[in-house]
Amino acid sequence: EKIKNSQLLFAIAAYNLGCNYEDHDMYDRAIASYQKAVELYPTYVDSYVNLSRRYVKIGKLDEALKIANEAYKINEKDPFVLALLGFIHQNMGKYKEAINWSNQAIAIAQNNKDFKIYNPMLNIAWCYLKIKDYDKALEVYKKLASLYPEDVETRKDIGHVYLKIKKYNNAAEVFKDILNSHPDDIVARVNLSYAYRQQGLYDQSITEAEKVLLKDSNNTEAYINIGGSYLAKGMRDKALDVYKKVMAMDPSYAQRIGDNYDKAYYNRGCVLAEAGKLQEAVEEYKISIMINSHFADSHYNLACAYSKLGKTEEAIKCLEDAIRLDSNVKNYAKSDSELNN
Repeated sequence: EKIKNSQLLFAIAAYNLGCNYEDHDMYDRAIASYQKAVELYPTYVDSYVNLSRRYVKIGKLDEALKIANEAYKINEKDPFVLALLGFIHQNMGKYKEAINWSNQAIAIAQNNKDFKIYNPMLNIAWCYLKIKDYDKALEVYKKLASLYPEDVETRKDIGHVYLKIKKYNNAAEVFKDILNSHPDDIVARVNLSYAYRQQGLYDQSITEAEKVLLKDSNNTEAYINIGGSYLAKGMRDKALDVYKKVMAMDPSYAQRIGDNYDKAYYNRGCVLAEAGKLQEAVEEYKISIMINSHFADSHYNLACAYSKLGKTEEAIKCLEDAIRLDSNVKNYAKSDSELNN
């Protein structure tokens, strides 16, 4: 019995050493210490739990699951083990299994004062989002918010779900409520701006986005909300100025902006070209290209418009750009009468 007790003490010492290594970002040594603790006392569950968590963090999910299953064999009613199994299955993309394990942890945790149900509940909500059961995700997030009313992140999660299911008015109310108590929360204000824009409340969207820029002058999301609001209000030049600013700050946003707006200018160009208003069509195509330079159709139609206007050099340049972006353009350009000039 004395030997067994001493082994437990040595195992606890190795476990504590592993925790200390983790605190100092010495993860390989932490793993070795937890392994040593398991070796010294094979029924010391805490060592299995921390070892498994560390494997999750370095992406060794199969190894993490193996260790967690060993812990489960030792104690099937340990909520930390059950929550860990839920977390591992969530990381493996097995969302229904993750929900099941997490629910078991929550059910057992009612008799364990040391265990907080926050993480397994958050895991359940996240899994429901992944399987697109938004009603259940909202239900869990709302329960979390009632249990932990000071947790702003959970309230923001509720707002994000409302945005995802396009309940923009509900989302706006959530973010406004957050801002009442946390007026400097940039994420909440950006999302409020977006919710207003989606409801057609463009002036309010611009106002909120401008408040964001006072705190974070390079916030691209705020600029996109302003640009989108200006565009919806028919203030094309102002929208264009905003998009130029965003793309100058972060060229990677060009494609994202393009996904939302370049087709609008392209389509207007097509309508104007069909009506014979070629110069106006040229301007629309040019704006479309400036927003998203990777859309081959805009380059091609601009080439056609230039050709009809007798601007051969410009037409050739645009056609070359279109072919560079999409080699198939070369095939149908040969027989396109609009390029005969």
